Amino acid sequence: RTFRNTLPCIRQILRMAPKPKAFAKKAPKAKAKARSKSLARAPTKERLFSDAVEAGKERLENILSELFKCYDTDEDGQLERVEFLDGEEKRLGRLEFGPRQRKASFQWFKEAGAEGIPMTGMFLSQKNWKAAYVTSAIEESGIRDDTAKLAEWIWDEKAKFLVAACYRKPAVYIDTPLADPDTPPTSTEYPIQCGLRELSDKLQEACCLGRQALVLSSGLREVETFLSYQLMNVVDAKKILNEVFIEKSKSKEEALDDLRNTLTKAMNSSGFAKPLHIHMGNTAFDWVSFCNDDFPADLFSGTLWTIDNAFQRKFFDDGHKMSLELEDEQRWKQFHVIVSSTFDLDQANVHLFDKIPHYDELAIIVIDPASVQ
Repeated sequence: RTFRNTLPCIRQILRMAPKPKAFAKKAPKAKAKARSKSLARAPTKERLFSDAVEAGKERLENILSELFKCYDTDEDGQLERVEFLDGEEKRLGRLEFGPRQRKASFQWFKEAGAEGIPMTGMFLSQKNWKAAYVTSAIEESGIRDDTAKLAEWIWDEKAKFLVAACYRKPAVYIDTPLADPDTPPTSTEYPIQCGLRELSDKLQEACCLGRQALVLSSGLREVETFLSYQLMNVVDAKKILNEVFIEKSKSKEEALDDLRNTLTKAMNSSGFAKPLHIHMGNTAFDWVSFCNDDFPADLFSGTLWTIDNAFQRKFFDDGHKMSLELEDEQRWKQFHVIVSSTFDLDQANVHLFDKIPHYDELAIIVIDPASVQ
């Protein structure tokens, strides 16, 4: 009887334990990265609009095809949500592509005919993307009856910026000193590596980009110590694992109720907001299966977790919603999610990619062990 009673506990522990690498699933890329493109192959206005190319539909089709190649970084003939958002970030630049623009782009992606859900993947066919893109271009430009002029407008106002970003020379790594320290990079490719002293700046950068962060300490205790001194509301995944699945001193419902209270306090701390620190330690806690309406999976996505989303789930009232929206959502921007783990990047890509919702959208920050003496 004792063994029978402990079976569910054992199964849960085994399910959450890291899988051997030989049998682990291949992790998806944390962020779709631009392919290495030769500058000599970059499409130019002169080539796309040459006399050899007939005016009108052919020019428009050529531009749309080149644009789609820039977005479709894995070359599978369709756009995944992260690919599209990354492309828009490259086109507009990091400083212009904030949380509000990211949310609007995601909404456009859905309305264009994307299929699937963010949790398991959303995809937009090339056909639907082209149709929606042309419709949007016509509405923005006001050019309805001249395909040649529309093609030129798309190039001048949109395409040339994305093409320049995709075919440019390789960008410097985030931990490489910039030529001008006052000029931040136009975009950030994750995962990145940084020293412990730069962690605070990199977390702020991820927040400005509208991304929740995953900090990988590679076993360095100093990283967890640093995070423990920050003013954040803390969720201890290891404690939940112990209380709910090992000691069984607390039910899953009780744990989720506690999580809801912690999340609520982070979003409404005496009228303000604070970051939420999800401390994973050395566990591979399965948030994908544990999350529910009290602690939503959307929380791990900077795109999906918005003021409206939280308000609709009744995490705060109308009055606090209005205060969060004031001054271009300045108070709301103080709230963001920071997940920390003692894993290194290889371990995280094996053990966490299917345990943390929206893993592919996280700003993954790996601490350089050499930065800690």
